[in-house]
Amino acid sequence: MHAASQVLQKAYTINPDNWPIIVSLAEVEQSLGHRPDAARAISVIRGRLAAGEKPPANLQSHVDALLKPESDGP
Repeated sequence: MHAASQVLQKAYTINPDNWPIIVSLAEVEQSLGHRPDAARAISVIRGRLAAGEKPPANLQSHVDALLKPESDGP
C-alpha cells in the first residue's frame, strides 16, 4: 500500500487536475493513516468542489465518503 501512495503522489504531481488520481491518493493516504497527507488531498477535493467542479459520476460515492466527518466513537 505504501508503494501505491508513492505512485499516486508522483501521478498527482504530473497531473494534478485528474479526479481519479486525487481521490485515489486521498483514499490510500487515509487507509495508511497518513492524516496530514490525506487532509491535503481532501482539501484539494473540497477546493475543486467549491470552485464548482464536479467529480465524475463513478467517483461521487468515493468523494462523499472522503468528505464525511470522522466519528470519534460512541
